[in-house]
Amino acid sequence: MILKGRERHFLLTVNAAEQIGQFCPDNDFNKFGEITNGKTFSEIVAMDLKIAEILINEYEQNKAIENEGYVPDLVKLEDMDRSVITPYWIRNLEAEMIQTIRRDAFGQIETEETKEAKKSKKNASAAAG
Repeated sequence: MILKGRERHFLLTVNAAEQIGQFCPDNDFNKFGEITNGKTFSEIVAMDLKIAEILINEYEQNKAIENEGYVPDLVKLEDMDRSVITPYWIRNLEAEMIQTIRRDAFGQIETEETKEAKKSKKNASAAAG
């Protein structure tokens, strides 16, 4: 995702999950799916920016640990000019963050598989079993 003119990558670590958990009901990362319940659009935007900041900074810090001499390029997104942020941009940001969380927490990779392909795969699996 391009943020502040630079391609950024996300990484969910245990540390990031603990920080993100503070936004979840009961401070429980396992309730991530309920994170937007009861929140206003403005609250969601602020939370999305903070979560993106956490995931980006974890990626940068992890890259510095793995690559001697790499200086992490940490971000602070809460000061982003909101007049340039569109709802479409926020939806894309959320999609990328959710994909990262599914990948890093659950080992699930998002695919563009169609409903028909999924149905065929399920039917083939049922026939084989």
